[in-house]
Amino acid sequence: MGPLDRQSRFCNRTSAPRANLILTVLAGFAVLGGIAAFLSPEALLAVISATLIVGILTALVVVSVATGDAGDHASDLEIGRMAEENRHAAVLRERLRIARDLHDTLAHSMAAMLAQIRLIKKLATAAPERLVEELERAEEAALAGLHEARSAVTRMRYQAVRDDGLGAALGRLTKRLRLRKNIQIELNVDPRAFVLADERAEMVFRVVEEAVHNIEQHAGVERGFIDAKVKPDTGNGCLEVIVRDEGKGFDPSSYTIGHYGITGMREQLAMIGGTLLIESALKRGTQLTINLRL
Repeated sequence: MGPLDRQSRFCNRTSAPRANLILTVLAGFAVLGGIAAFLSPEALLAVISATLIVGILTALVVVSVATGDAGDHASDLEIGRMAEENRHAAVLRERLRIARDLHDTLAHSMAAMLAQIRLIKKLATAAPERLVEELERAEEAALAGLHEARSAVTRMRYQAVRDDGLGAALGRLTKRLRLRKNIQIELNVDPRAFVLADERAEMVFRVVEEAVHNIEQHAGVERGFIDAKVKPDTGNGCLEVIVRDEGKGFDPSSYTIGHYGITGMREQLAMIGGTLLIESALKRGTQLTINLRL
């Protein structure tokens, strides 16, 4: 039995004795009124009036108690329903995160190795002298995939944003790309965005990581930009993160079955109440804008 069930039963056990006590008091007044009327008929009208007044007040109290208990029980049920929905949402977010990591690592690595294997098969008869060179490249692709897989496992265990904040996590991301891929990402994070460190900021970081990965894999340039700031808004403001490049670009309206990068980013942001705007055109670069009300 859960805490809410125990609490509901406790309310039922405590409200019943209160109602019984009130009804007992009312019955006592009725008995006393009858005795007084028998001993002094002149006081009958006063006794009846007093008994009616007490009865009305008692009925109001009983109704109030019953209504309050019903309201408490409904509130308990609503809290339980919301808790269950939150647990379900957390499971879905975790599944999406794992799917994205698999997409980033295994899918890209396997595609690269498959391309190398197909090329080697063609060279085996057309240009066997190039086999050694292409086998070395295939080995490099396999090693890179293994490194990415290990990095993905590390990311699953280590919550970068919740441990150190959004700004520090983005700084490490851009540094890692600069050292490993020689891709320069210009990073600008305002102070309010820098210190964000909750679960939703972690999700935003994962989406930005995917967007930067797309620059690395598809933009055809070695430079990109990330701007993160908290804009004034109702409540605690609105986090806006822009990731852009000046590369090849693409047609956002086209959708390739089996390509889950953009779909996954939208799903992750939707789970936390955020939005993703994609602006791109062929040979005009790409800009992704994330908005999340804090």
